Amino acid sequence: MIPGIEFSSEYEGRDIHIVGLYIDYESDYFKRRLVHFVNGRKIRNVEMCTRLTEHGMPVTYEELEAEFNILLQQPDSAVKNAERFGSIANEMASLKEQREKIAARLRKDQTVQLHVHTMEEALDEMSHRMQQWDEEMIRQLVHTVKVISADHIKVFLCNGIEIDQTVNP
Repeated sequence: MIPGIEFSSEYEGRDIHIVGLYIDYESDYFKRRLVHFVNGRKIRNVEMCTRLTEHGMPVTYEELEAEFNILLQQPDSAVKNAERFGSIANEMASLKEQREKIAARLRKDQTVQLHVHTMEEALDEMSHRMQQWDEEMIRQLVHTVKVISADHIKVFLCNGIEIDQTVNP
């Protein structure tokens, strides 16, 4: 039998699994690190249970631990649960990938919103009055001009807006 350990970590935003073989599992340093690791996992699991409860799925760490211990005591539990754990691990990987895609889309959306906001500010600072007559633009905007009287016209724009305008003869 070869003494070893496997643990998961994250490197450059990706999950990785690290396998150590021929470790000195009786070393005091190893035992201290293992206790530290187990305590860290327990703290993380308690926090996850708290978040699940906050989001409408009430569960305590103690309930999970009791359920897990029951599963481990069943005959052939390792074989039966290996498939379940594998399925859960695959689902977690899929959810992390989805989360990364959503985060990337959110960052992109925030960048686009920033550009739109910058353009809005630039447009707000510009004059809205025509500086010179642009026949082509007028023909694209105005559908019809109806003369109501010598000092009154009605302008019908292509987008359906109607403008009543008083004019000085």
